[in-house]
Amino acid sequence: MTAQPVTSRSVTTPPATTPPVPSPRLDIRALSRELPRRARNAVAVTPGRLRLYSLSLTGLLALLGTALFATTLIRLDALNTIRNQAGRSIVDAQRVHAALSDADATAAAEFFAPVTVLTSNGTPADERAIHDRNLRTAAGYDTSIATAAETIQELTRLNLDATAEKQLAVLARQLPVYTGLVERARDNNRAGNSSGEGYLRKGSQVMWQQILPAADRITALNADRLDHAYQDATSGTDEDLLILAFTVTAAGLAATQLMLFRRTKRILNLPLVAASACVLIGVGWSATAFSTQQARLADARDASYTPMTLLAQSRVFALRARVDESLSLIAFGNDAQPDADFTTAINQLGFEKDGGQLPEGSLVQAIALDGPDVRARPGIRNDLQEWLAIHHAVTESLATPDKLKDAVTTSLGRGTETFDRLDRALDGAVTDSQNRFTRQVSDAAEPLHPLPAVVVITTIVAIGLGLAGIQRRINEYR
Repeated sequence: MTAQPVTSRSVTTPPATTPPVPSPRLDIRALSRELPRRARNAVAVTPGRLRLYSLSLTGLLALLGTALFATTLIRLDALNTIRNQAGRSIVDAQRVHAALSDADATAAAEFFAPVTVLTSNGTPADERAIHDRNLRTAAGYDTSIATAAETIQELTRLNLDATAEKQLAVLARQLPVYTGLVERARDNNRAGNSSGEGYLRKGSQVMWQQILPAADRITALNADRLDHAYQDATSGTDEDLLILAFTVTAAGLAATQLMLFRRTKRILNLPLVAASACVLIGVGWSATAFSTQQARLADARDASYTPMTLLAQSRVFALRARVDESLSLIAFGNDAQPDADFTTAINQLGFEKDGGQLPEGSLVQAIALDGPDVRARPGIRNDLQEWLAIHHAVTESLATPDKLKDAVTTSLGRGTETFDRLDRALDGAVTDSQNRFTRQVSDAAEPLHPLPAVVVITTIVAIGLGLAGIQRRINEYR
């Protein structure tokens, strides 16, 4: 029997595998114990303590610089709001009020056309004078309405809040209603229909009960906004915080100098002295700029803004009185309401119907204020008292039936001339105050314009010098 050869079988050995290494687990408790220990060890030696002082000083300097920079931007933004937004909105709303008041007064004066024809002597010269006056009156009404509409459009381009926008919508919606009523009144008046007076009264009611109150609310809302902006631009809280930040930073600089003196026996660290000088320059410049800005803004408020608002109110009251006089003439003195409204408007100016001066009133307050135009304001009072004397003569003529012609001619003649002079004086005084206010607010902002760059530069230089001064001492321990 033959033996069979033995063949070897190849056995495949599986590759050796490396057991997975467990990932290290973060031991929070151990880490919370280790970090404080390392921090204590780091500050236990002088270099670590110096690094701690370096970080602290950098933080203090950055905090002071940030506070100065932020305060400057807040004040610049507030001044921009005063000059270009709230202040301009107040001015435009007052212009709308004055233009529409003048339009209503002019529309009422137009109704004297039939009366003047009836009371004229019938000569060609009289008729020509009446015709020319009526044309001027109609043109004055159209000009006032156009001025008001243009100013309303300017208001829509300003950054008004939602409440003011609603009042602006009232103006835009009701002004066509008013002009429509006046046009109906004019058409009926030209045709000799007595219903024209009714349309005029309805139009005047829309004007004084809806349109002008909306303009007043826009003025009041933006006056509040201006007051808030004024407070932001002159905030004592900001100044207190800046003083606190400066005190802490100065204390930090002094403590660092004292620590270096104790460790190195050197009296002064020149880079830290230079850093302290940068801080003084930045803070001193800022304090001077803030003080100048506040003083100029206070002058703008007292010498321009306050007279501007009082004189604008006075013009509105005077125009209201003129409308009431016209309505009384249209009714031939038989309606007591215009006379009562006339008395109220004159009292709000600070005067009696006979020209006597009351203790309080918008014009009385404006005259009592100081300002560059203080000498011109008594002339406004004289014009008002002269017009009131003419109005008294008109009222006496209306009380006598056969003197209607005298009442009309006096009102349209000397009365119109005197009131126009009064209105021009008030308008000029308001415009001068507005221009002066805008100029003074711009002057108040001028010291603040270079301040952000000064604060940034002095802060960066101070931080760099502080780090360099401490790092020189740290290098000595290597």
